[in-house]
Amino acid sequence: MPRALLAATLVASACDRTPRAPRANDTAARDAPAIGTDSSSPPAPPVSTNGWRLEEAGPALVVAAAASALQAQLVFPQYTDSTLSPNGVFDLEALRGVTLELFVPAGLVGRATLADLRPPPAGAACAAWPTARLVPAVEPLSPWRVAFAAGRARAIPLDSATALAGPDSARLAADVARLASALPQDTTSAFRGLPFVVRDVRRFAPAADVDALVADVVRLVNQEASRQMEHLLLVAERPAGRAAAPWAVAYVERSAGDEETLEMAEVVAAVHLGPSARPTLVIGRDFGDGAAYALVERAAPKRWVVRWSSAYAGC
Repeated sequence: MPRALLAATLVASACDRTPRAPRANDTAARDAPAIGTDSSSPPAPPVSTNGWRLEEAGPALVVAAAASALQAQLVFPQYTDSTLSPNGVFDLEALRGVTLELFVPAGLVGRATLADLRPPPAGAACAAWPTARLVPAVEPLSPWRVAFAAGRARAIPLDSATALAGPDSARLAADVARLASALPQDTTSAFRGLPFVVRDVRRFAPAADVDALVADVVRLVNQEASRQMEHLLLVAERPAGRAAAPWAVAYVERSAGDEETLEMAEVVAAVHLGPSARPTLVIGRDFGDGAAYALVERAAPKRWVVRWSSAYAGC
């Protein structure tokens, strides 16, 4: 979609990015056992799952490594920013030989089995997740973003707005810009009055009677030394099949700061999770020198909430 069709001169809400600190939902870490380094008597990993439902989502979130589609990182849900360390202890047996289903925003792209599970390198300076090799069910393995144990998740395809006809695509981008302009708590004065750029919009159906969208929206301030950016990740809903009905914002997260170091959130997949088929967005958060993940679920009509956030891994 041409960027010219995605810009609108409107106002939205923002908040300044603060240095990374443990999130509010990391309070469970206070009750978790300390992680030590004595190899002769390794402590048990933390037992809290911090909102992750083992019976629905399985033992861990598996994410693609940047180097190859055949390499994966194993994100254990019980760890928090306070308990993940370079000397962490992981129950790799819980994942050994597990068959995975692999997802991208468009849906399911393949199946593979975990092999060669390895803890982070001993003596590492930064917190990191264990790694594994994937043995694909069908060669070659398609690029993928995130995986769950087989049978835990069913894909909700995220359809890119670029597939729409030009006028429809522009109309959807304008709708998103208007939603952003109406958000409360516009506390970052540097961005007020600047145009929104809708960088990506994806449509999906979390329920049979609901149309939804998830959008990536930014505003930019050009400064002499660096560019300042405000970033919004926005989810909205309306009744299915009613093109004239207004969109209602159901979830938003925002950050603002230097473009080079700003935390960026993106949806890497959407799934119906567990036996209850709970609509869930898998969010990846890129911090430049590290990453974290989250599950955002549909708690009620027009209301999505963060169910679980992973620990930050990186330097």
